[in-house]
This record gives sequence, C-alpha cells and structure tokens, in this order.
Amino acid sequence: MYPRPLNKLELSALFKLLPGNRPGYAVYRRKIEQNFVIGNGRFGNGNLILGARNDKPDIENSSAPILAAGTVLYDEYKFDIVIHEERYYQIEVDLDEIYKIKIENGLEAELKSWSYSNWLPGQKAPNDNSEIREIPFNGGRFVIAVAPKHKRIWLYDSNDGINHLIPISNFINELLMLKGIKERSNVNIFFEDLFKFTEGEIVSAFINYNRYMKKFIFDEIKVDKPVKQKRNLFSFKKL
Repeated sequence: MYPRPLNKLELSALFKLLPGNRPGYAVYRRKIEQNFVIGNGRFGNGNLILGARNDKPDIENSSAPILAAGTVLYDEYKFDIVIHEERYYQIEVDLDEIYKIKIENGLEAELKSWSYSNWLPGQKAPNDNSEIREIPFNGGRFVIAVAPKHKRIWLYDSNDGINHLIPISNFINELLMLKGIKERSNVNIFFEDLFKFTEGEIVSAFINYNRYMKKFIFDEIKVDKPVKQKRNLFSFKKL
C-alpha cells in the first residue's frame, strides 16, 4: 500500500489550502507534489505522512506546528483539512475521511473551499465574514490577526505570504500574565473583550511567547501606530 503517490482528490484538496501566488505556500506545493505517502500518522486513515519514497514515517514525535487549515467541499462531502510544517523532510497532513472517496479518472465535481491561508490584511474572517482585529508591527511587515468568533490567532508575514496559525493557550497566557489577570485558564477572556488589550500589550505578549517557542526570528520589533478599526457595537461583543 505504501509508498504511493497522492491521488488527484488528495492533491487537489491540499492545494486548495496552499495558494500558489504566495511564495511560502508555493514552496510547500512543490514539496507535496514531489513527495509520496509513506504511511499513516498516529490518528487514523486520514492522517498521512508525506516524504521521500523510501523513507519511513516518523510517528514517535508529536505533530509539527500547523502550516495551513481549512475546509474543502467536494460534491456532497465536507472535509476539514490540516497541513503541518515540514520536519525532518516529512510533512504530516490530515485529510479527514477523504480516503473513503474513490477517484478512478478525473474529479467528478469541482472542489470548493475556505482556509486561513488566503486571508490578507484588511479582509474579514474566512468563511463567515466575521470581524478581525489587526495589530501590525515592523512597518506592516507582520500583522497579528485575531478572529474572535473563530477563536483563532495568526501572524501574517508579508514577505512569504504565510498566515502562521498561533496556538492560542500559550500566547494568551502570556498576554494575561502581562496584563496582571490571574484567571489565565480561561482564554475566552481575551476573545470576549479584545479592546481591553492594547496593540503594545498584544505585541509584547507575542514577543514573550516567541522567546520560548523560538518560532520566528526578528531583527527588531517596532509596534506600528494603532490601527483605527471600526468597532461595531455587536461585532466584538461576546461572539
């Protein structure tokens, strides 16, 4: 069964989350296209490990950080897709139950999708058009985006076009600690009252988070002037 190439539906679904016009995602498109499915991960049939044809899947270590996440619709089916960052020349992907669909020749229906990968500063949240708070820094090179209805946070990097999804617990804990809020087990405190936190506090918490996670390298950090965003009375109120 393994190794095997990705079938047309699997490859098309993954590419929906990797816009080819963004340099960072384009790199992953090429890697995935060249790789083989070398085995299953730790979470069942839809959890696949991609790598070189003769490589063995690494299932001893925990999953790498998430690179892209979204939903793909094919015919009457709906699949939640996740692509993890490459680690040790392997890429873990979660394709939900897409493996149950048999593709003989071409795709019988057009794939529709939404993902966080396609978001750009100034846009509303993917899929539901809900509100987003943006905190730019370093002259707009980076933007921290907070989607309260989704309970998602990501960092947009204008150089490679990638929206890096940030694990919320560690980041928000840093923010609440900085703010002197003791009830740090409840991440909803942040999402339910976003404007209680200043741009400077959010960026400072991100720096502290990154100091431990060592995920991003910054030559310097400069918080941009506060963005005047329209505060609809109902937009950010306990979503």
